[in-house]
Amino acid sequence: MNSKLRDKRRRYLGEKICHFYQQPLHIEKASGPWLFGIDGKRYLDLYNNVPQVGHCNPHVSRAISRQVKTLNTSTRYLYKIILDYSERLVNLLPDHLQACVFFNSGSEANDIVLQMARLISGHQGAIIVEDAYHGITDIIKDLSPEGRQDIPSHVATLTAPCSYRGPHAGMQNSAEKNILSRN
Repeated sequence: MNSKLRDKRRRYLGEKICHFYQQPLHIEKASGPWLFGIDGKRYLDLYNNVPQVGHCNPHVSRAISRQVKTLNTSTRYLYKIILDYSERLVNLLPDHLQACVFFNSGSEANDIVLQMARLISGHQGAIIVEDAYHGITDIIKDLSPEGRQDIPSHVATLTAPCSYRGPHAGMQNSAEKNILSRN
């Protein structure tokens, strides 16, 4: 990424936006599981939120376009398509899961999951993978330590399992050697 783009990114997205790459990737397009750098180099995307269907999936793109042209709102209204989708989804789930809750973002989804877990378990703690990002809501931000040094005591972290880097690089069964640590 050239310095002009880095400066523009800092100016308009702020200093808090961090990259964990040695050199930030300059990506302008993607397709399926691949991200493409401006130099034409392709990167297998195992990080972003699209591995299930891939980037620029034509079926998903058409469905989003069709829906936005029809109605673009939350689920607070009676609306046949969302009810039909919920029914199809519930029919794929185990019998004890009989309802859907939809959210606008991952932050909201993680927020409500944490609230449910706390209500059901009666506990406040959580275990996360180091450098995780789970969202920015007040409730969930403690579970997003990326770039932070002040992880609360009720949050424990696991070292990311990696056979190539980290404290267990090159060791047999390196994923099993993750160390649970309190910060």
